[in-house]
Amino acid sequence: MPGMHRDPRKAGRTGFIALLGLTLCTVCTSVAQPQIPPPASKTPTRTAPALIPRTRDQREQRYQSQHRIVLKALVTDTSGQPVLDLKEHDVTLLDNGRPQTLTSFQAVQNSTAARPSRVILLIDTLNNSGGSIEQDRLQVQKYLRESPPVLSNSTAIAILTGSGTTIEPASRDRETLLQQVRQVKERLHPVICQNDPDANRSFLNVWMPNAPATLRSTQVLACLNERFERSVSALQKFAAQQESIPGRVLLIWLGPGWPLLNEHEFTPDNATTRETFFHYLVELSTTLRESQVTLDAISSPDTMRKNETRNDHDNAFLDGVPSEDDTTAGSLCLEALAHQSGGLLLSSSKDIAAEISQAIAAESVYYVLSFDSPPAATPAEFHAIRVTIGKPGIKIRTNTLYYNQP
Repeated sequence: MPGMHRDPRKAGRTGFIALLGLTLCTVCTSVAQPQIPPPASKTPTRTAPALIPRTRDQREQRYQSQHRIVLKALVTDTSGQPVLDLKEHDVTLLDNGRPQTLTSFQAVQNSTAARPSRVILLIDTLNNSGGSIEQDRLQVQKYLRESPPVLSNSTAIAILTGSGTTIEPASRDRETLLQQVRQVKERLHPVICQNDPDANRSFLNVWMPNAPATLRSTQVLACLNERFERSVSALQKFAAQQESIPGRVLLIWLGPGWPLLNEHEFTPDNATTRETFFHYLVELSTTLRESQVTLDAISSPDTMRKNETRNDHDNAFLDGVPSEDDTTAGSLCLEALAHQSGGLLLSSSKDIAAEISQAIAAESVYYVLSFDSPPAATPAEFHAIRVTIGKPGIKIRTNTLYYNQP
């Protein structure tokens, strides 16, 4: 968004604040009401007040819609194969450390499910270089060529550009999808920031972490800000669109993710900025969960730290923030949102096609768990979820948190 700077020497993040204001406060927009002539009768008609549901069934339905937490859990053995015989008594679900009683427990075979999971393969051109974009496209092509003629999941090819996300028609036919990958090649090119007067030089400065600070400018920082805004907004819009579509979604994001906006040249976040980031994080996290979206992040090696070398600082970063005081732009990063949705963070090899296969194979069997969360004491109350299995060598992957409401 243009006009992000408050001070030519310090780049602020006001563009994102304005963007979130438009996103979160549309209900506050003043709309002119049509003029309605008064009724002919001198005695005004009175509308009966709406009553709060009072029957037991109505109260239960209202409570469930607001406080029943539904999770998709992927369970694998030591070799990464799905576990088919898990029982409810094998599972312990902790909400902020307190054991919860499951209200439902169901194993789902994706191939026979009434609504099989849908797969979206998203190629990120907004936050990637030309060579990496083409490499991702070739890896998607390789994955499809190595797939059977009819895929087990309805699959769609998506592209993130500066103007948003475009999604090609979904199909299970391998040849149809391969044709789409060939056709989208012409649209796969790096995105140049609109307000950057020297785009090529700035792009190199932004994506070369060892570049001296003196090379940075307000235009470069505005470029970072713009990529962050557009990426997070595109993910929010995608998740919201899935709410009206039945079934679960596996969104496989190919690319390094958007900037964290942690450069020291940025103006430090004030209370208003942190509050805005937090409210947007709560909305995005909730929409992803309620839309049944699992987000997998697949990137080239060295972009993300490997699981086996992750430290306490990494874990704290991925595990979410409980309040606006702890929130930064980095709290909305791709890796954190993927981890919190129960998704995979894959960056261990250059064979991205194999990692796509791994991510989709994990969807062949999953479990649906639900429990009732008591009303929160305050809005957007942070809850950490931990699910454990009472069998050795079994791993479970599901949402790691949610924000509860009164």
